[in-house]
Amino acid sequence: MHSTVVRPPQWASGQDRLSPKAFAVIMKPLVDVFEPKAWDMKVSIYFEALRDVPEHLLDTAIKHCIRACEFFPRPAEIRRAISHELKELRDRRNEALIRSRALPEPERVPPSPEDIAYVEAILRPMRKATAEKTAWMQEE
Repeated sequence: MHSTVVRPPQWASGQDRLSPKAFAVIMKPLVDVFEPKAWDMKVSIYFEALRDVPEHLLDTAIKHCIRACEFFPRPAEIRRAISHELKELRDRRNEALIRSRALPEPERVPPSPEDIAYVEAILRPMRKATAEKTAWMQEE
């Protein structure tokens, strides 16, 4: 019996995946501005919560948070800053996935003379019965 492994969604593919080093570089300005307490203990939690966000979107979110947040933002607040972009990215990737899984149009093969003769042989008695019944109904 096969089991299906369910994995969290990945916005990024291949080269766009967020590395720990890229995460640290992108988060540095936010950490420098807000100087959060015990950041060394929280950094892995933040990385895990934001690792599926592409680098360019995380950078956008961090810049927004530096301008708009009064306190060091939680991961949900960082995501909220780019929620529209994440939705667009998710929709584009879902559409591409659906297109990649679409079945090709089946090849239409015209019926052979043997196929036509076979169908005609099946329909002949039904047509005869229908014609007789129609004639009988018209007589009345």
